[in-house]
Amino acid sequence: MEDERVRNIIWTENGRESLKEVYDFVSCKSKKAAKIIKNDILKEVSEIVFINQYQLDEIEPSFRRIIVRDYKILYFSIRNTICISRVYSTKTKPK
Repeated sequence: MEDERVRNIIWTENGRESLKEVYDFVSCKSKKAAKIIKNDILKEVSEIVFINQYQLDEIEPSFRRIIVRDYKILYFSIRNTICISRVYSTKTKPK
């Protein structure tokens, strides 16, 4: 069976806020590093082509995950739309 193609990618409010928290945390140490990390995350998300492109998350099995550097991006799909739900450091335990 062929994977469904993604038609749209949206960021939930929680997803946007968690990306901002990552940026703010890193920018306290280095604004340049924060910008690089944010851009890497946005680039990886924009390259999702298929709904099931990434594996199910082991902690939150209702989500799929993308790992970028030390950050995990959780997403779910509704029809052909990807919804980015959360971004957090893999160095911390999720809430």
